[in-house]
Amino acid sequence: MALAARPGVGPVAAPSPNPARARSHARAGAEAAAPSSASPTSARPSRAKPSEAKASGAQPSPGNGGVPTPRSLGEPVAARSLNGSAPIGGAYTEPALGGRESHVGDAATTDALRRLAADLSRADGVQEILDEVLDNSVELFHADRVAVWFNDPAHERPLELAAARALPIEIQETVSRLSRDHEAAGLRALRLGTVLVFRDIHDPGITDEMRAQYVEAGVASVCFVPAMFRGDPLALIVLYHHRPYAWSLEEVALARSFGDSIATAIGNTRLVESVEGLAARLRAVQELSARLSSLQDLRGIGEAIVSEAHALITCDTIRVYRVDHETGWCEPIAFQGVFLGTPNPSPAQLRVRIGSGLTG
Repeated sequence: MALAARPGVGPVAAPSPNPARARSHARAGAEAAAPSSASPTSARPSRAKPSEAKASGAQPSPGNGGVPTPRSLGEPVAARSLNGSAPIGGAYTEPALGGRESHVGDAATTDALRRLAADLSRADGVQEILDEVLDNSVELFHADRVAVWFNDPAHERPLELAAARALPIEIQETVSRLSRDHEAAGLRALRLGTVLVFRDIHDPGITDEMRAQYVEAGVASVCFVPAMFRGDPLALIVLYHHRPYAWSLEEVALARSFGDSIATAIGNTRLVESVEGLAARLRAVQELSARLSSLQDLRGIGEAIVSEAHALITCDTIRVYRVDHETGWCEPIAFQGVFLGTPNPSPAQLRVRIGSGLTG
């Protein structure tokens, strides 16, 4: 089930204020229109004190009634502490367009995450979870393109495409070739474990190679969301927009929670699948042991091993040999798969001398 934290798809539009906020604005307007007998100070709208802005890590915006707005654009931690940008949930954020209000209020955010958790709990396997990622990325964040990459830091090229929507093949190939120590923005988000938002693809934090492909694909802004499971970067969710997208603080926080929810669902599903797979292998071993205990001939033993081996390991070809030390040959007694292009090779084709080929 896809989630919709805000109505409609298309150009970004600020939502109508809630009743409490409307009453607050009405009172502020009445105070501003009071007779001149009121003090000049009381007629001005209040602004955040400098000390409060520093404490929250945000600076008042002159054109936004003193409401703190984020300023950084994928900047490092040291830069953020100097210019007063506001991290949300460890995320690096970018400036909002003209103090744009959030599409995702607190109540809507909580409701969206609750429904997402319900959907994920009903997902049957990793593939259904990935489908939820694609659907909800469009509904929650109005993404024009989406990609989900599994991350394996043990590999030299750690990113493997798990699911995508409208992702150009050129970007797929480039990202899949990235080495784990590359300074690409997505890998940096995984290493930092935080959301990275780039409103403008000409930001220096995006490599020249990726920028050229973004321009070719019509991508104007991009957001990298690491999916962290028990502190480890399990996957990377990338959200692309064809026009500059003014991420609000709530949306960045929602993206972080979105990534964490997806990571937890994938991690738990993999754990369940691993336990179930182990249980299945143990049952296969028990069944094989029971079958072998009742067999006396070599060919029957070999065929039993072949028939049960697929439940234990994933393989394309299985060969069972009897080692004959007198003749110096490994004699085949069972086979399954394809050998040298044929599914039914002769014993002479499968025969191997001891110390040569597979036995070398």
